[in-house]
Amino acid sequence: MSVMKKKWMAMGTTLVMIAAMAMPVMAAAEYETARLRPDFTIVIDGEEMNFKRADGSAAFALVYEDSTYLPLRAIGEALGRNVNWDEKTKTITLEGQRTAKDSSNKAVEGTAKNVTVQVRNDFTIVIDGKEQTFKTSAGKAIYPLLYDGSTYLPLRAIGQIMGKDVNWDNDTKTVTLTSEGYTVTDADSFDSKKDTVTDADTFKESSPDIGLEEAKAIALKHAGLTESQVSRLKAEKDRDDGVVKYEVEFEKDRVEYDYEINAETGKILKAEKDYDD
Repeated sequence: MSVMKKKWMAMGTTLVMIAAMAMPVMAAAEYETARLRPDFTIVIDGEEMNFKRADGSAAFALVYEDSTYLPLRAIGEALGRNVNWDEKTKTITLEGQRTAKDSSNKAVEGTAKNVTVQVRNDFTIVIDGKEQTFKTSAGKAIYPLLYDGSTYLPLRAIGQIMGKDVNWDNDTKTVTLTSEGYTVTDADSFDSKKDTVTDADTFKESSPDIGLEEAKAIALKHAGLTESQVSRLKAEKDRDDGVVKYEVEFEKDRVEYDYEINAETGKILKAEKDYDD
């Protein structure tokens, strides 16, 4: 083989490697913070639903990026379909006449709190043989959430699947799905004086706030520390460009930690360390 040919082959290999490195890779699971909402009441066609997993443990609604999510198993119950899982293809199928035992019969209780969820863009949802894709009113793709072994979908997607109106009562924290026509609009705002959600992607409370202590707990957990391990722990509420947040600061072993926490969602907006020389 000539020297020139070897050079061209080496150059080609390098270009292929560079191109491969430059290609964006979409993670199968992204970890995010959501809000578990046991205080939400779900009513479908006049019947209050209290969802549970197959093992009997409670499954509550989740709020993630201002959208309310319900467990997919609950949708199967409401549609009268069995929910099947294929581990190999990461496919969830809703089909056939439901034979599994329903779980929506007894009331359950719990406390609202922040939890870690996975955004699963690798999950495929198939209903009655048709693969489903979901989007916000702005056209942004919506992916299922995975929390504690249960798959969740946003109410906008559930409304599309079930062909139902989605209504929200802010005073009683009640979500109602009814079959009286299908009128979910593309509005991106919510008027708390009305009892109807104008967009099934938008479920904002009138004045949600995780509170000062919860903001401290989120920052400490992210840093892998406890309150007893740090010094000069302080937190204060602030507003920046319309976003209400908590600023949390503390020190440990001459390292200063600085956090900004979204006061509504509990999402970490900033996390910095400053090493004191």
